[in-house]
Amino acid sequence: MKRLLSSTVTAIALAGLLLAWAIAPVQAVAPGWRLAAGLGSANLFVGQQVNDDGVIAYCSDYELLGPGYSGGYRESSPGGFVRSDGSALSEQQNGALSYLLLRWGPSNDNETAAAVQLSVWALSSPGREWGSSGMQEIIRKADLPESAVALGRSLTEQSLAYAGPYRIELDLRSASEARASLLTPAGTQVPGLGMQARAGGSLQFAAAGSEYSWVTGSGPEVLPLQRLAFGVGSLSAEVAAAPMAAINWLIPNSPKAQRLITTGVTGKLEAVARLAAKQAFQPLVATQTSESRITAPGALYDNLTVSAADGTGWLTDPMSGDPVRLEVVSTLWGPFPERPSESAEIPGGAPETGSVRSLVSGPGEYRTASIPVSEPGYYVWTERIDPSSAVPETAGDFVKPWQSVFGQASETSLLTWSPTLSTELSSHEVTPGSTVTDRVSVSGLPPAAVRNPVPLTLRMYGPLPQLPAQTSDIPERSPLFQTKTVPAVDGVTAEFGPLLDPGCYTVVASFDASEELEAWQSDFGEPSETVCVQASPAVVVPASATEELAETGLANGQTLFVAAALLLVTGLGCVVLTRKRKTGDRR
Repeated sequence: MKRLLSSTVTAIALAGLLLAWAIAPVQAVAPGWRLAAGLGSANLFVGQQVNDDGVIAYCSDYELLGPGYSGGYRESSPGGFVRSDGSALSEQQNGALSYLLLRWGPSNDNETAAAVQLSVWALSSPGREWGSSGMQEIIRKADLPESAVALGRSLTEQSLAYAGPYRIELDLRSASEARASLLTPAGTQVPGLGMQARAGGSLQFAAAGSEYSWVTGSGPEVLPLQRLAFGVGSLSAEVAAAPMAAINWLIPNSPKAQRLITTGVTGKLEAVARLAAKQAFQPLVATQTSESRITAPGALYDNLTVSAADGTGWLTDPMSGDPVRLEVVSTLWGPFPERPSESAEIPGGAPETGSVRSLVSGPGEYRTASIPVSEPGYYVWTERIDPSSAVPETAGDFVKPWQSVFGQASETSLLTWSPTLSTELSSHEVTPGSTVTDRVSVSGLPPAAVRNPVPLTLRMYGPLPQLPAQTSDIPERSPLFQTKTVPAVDGVTAEFGPLLDPGCYTVVASFDASEELEAWQSDFGEPSETVCVQASPAVVVPASATEELAETGLANGQTLFVAAALLLVTGLGCVVLTRKRKTGDRR
């Protein structure tokens, strides 16, 4: 009887032990499940359960029976969790559970798995919040180390702090850098979640091609970028599995058993930023011709000061970083008979002297090649920049055309006129008291000097003791006889005299310099501008002398020559010879 009683007591005690073991909240395992990572004692296991398909689950509803009493599990519809006492979790609590399970739930570290399970109970089971007697009961029963408890409290605090809903902030600061952040509603950086970024259009990542992946940290991720082209660039960032304010769980067939929480519900977050195309820039060229006035045929070039309009800046090649090169086409127009007026357009029919091209690669000073000029008149430079000349060619769409104004003073050069001018006296040998007329011949004057003739000064020097030698300078002490001023017009005349004193007189013609003409002066002593006055009255050779000469058999011309020779020998100056008069001539 005692033995039977003893056996009965033993059996009852064993049954009680088995029952206690069975209702330990999570140590009892449902069919098809097994214990995985975690910590605990013979009284309570704190950690993961995993099924044959590798699904990891954590127990909720600590106050209910363990999974071994579930009678099997079925999937629920994902959503917000409702505690066993009927109280619904807040959006933040659901988001915290989802973040917790996504970030730390799959860990195979025993202490981490135990800390996750403590956090799940703290959030989903009534009366098991941190600091509650219910949580202290779990810690005591499982005989957990302080480090696991501290980690569990930390994971709960982090999960609540980093709960969604989230937003991606994508700051595309420049073509070389962007910053990506995953933020909570309070603007807190969310760590531990996988993010990806993609670059497109004119952008790529400096060292990672078109895709870049990372795990979020405590601050924004700096994305090094590189611009490949001048056009629009795009940058997108996404979190493919962002924890939502909802979870997935398994429902037991028995309402007395605990539910198993498996994972958080995730969704996709995305943000897009665009890099504007390179701003089209406006090149500018300030110009200055090499010479504003030249007096002989030569060559002209143009000085170029190249810049960009305010606010545009010089365009650079995204690939090389070098300034975009442009071609400045410089055209020299002319000659024009008069100074051209400024105009936005080049006048139709304008004569073109030549054209040169200069390659410019950024702001600075440049000089064109030279163009020869030989005809008198005005010459005008114009410059233009055609966007199609850009190097690289793809920059052409981002360069604005430029054209200079025609007729600018700084771009106008004058090759002065050198007219042909000559003068000649009406006589070169005269008697005392005579007058002479000086006639002007002129051609090649500029049109302005034809319309408004320049003053031509005629100065007669004399009397000179002898026929002057031709020289470009007026000899010192040359006596000035008379001065006449006439317009420099072809065919104009001036009268000098009366020439009373014997000797030679010569005229020097000159005019002053003007904008279009250089100062000019004829030679002193030019034969065409020299006249001599005889020293004594004319000598008449007696008829008898001429008859004697005639009797010698000399012809009339010979008679005159001999007579002139006789007079020169006797020291007479200029003479007037008379031929033998015919019978009947009046004296």
